[in-house]
Amino acid sequence: MTDATFRHNVDRERFEVLVDGHVIGKAAYKAYDDGGSPQRIFYHTVINEEFGGQGLAGRLAEVALNETMSEGLRIVPVCPFIKKFLTKHPEYAANVTAPTLAHLEYLNAASSPLPGPKAAGRAAVEPHEYINEPGVVRTSPVSSQVLRPERIIGQPP
Repeated sequence: MTDATFRHNVDRERFEVLVDGHVIGKAAYKAYDDGGSPQRIFYHTVINEEFGGQGLAGRLAEVALNETMSEGLRIVPVCPFIKKFLTKHPEYAANVTAPTLAHLEYLNAASSPLPGPKAAGRAAVEPHEYINEPGVVRTSPVSSQVLRPERIIGQPP
């Protein structure tokens, strides 16, 4: 098994897996507060293909969900991997809020370019990232499309 470390990158709204100091996976989220209870909408989980099959995505999900709960936030699973992980781990059930149309509209609005001259061309939800060589991160537009050579967790290869 790979010796990995996990961290919460608050500025980029994601939990990361690092190997040898390089980000090789993430669980991305958007903070959401509808006035009732603050929530984290998990919308994308990915592990670099060469590190697949080592349980890193599950460990990443566990770290992300445990920290979310310890911060008093509700978990909103939009990402297919996080949804599936939660079905296998009922200990999180009391802290899960099912995604609603409002959550999806929020994510959709967040993926639109931000207003203003400094933010031209930037999106509030970061583009999906994938890594196809150690330490090199490439981006693609936010979409549900599976990009190669990455492996999006929860979707068929």
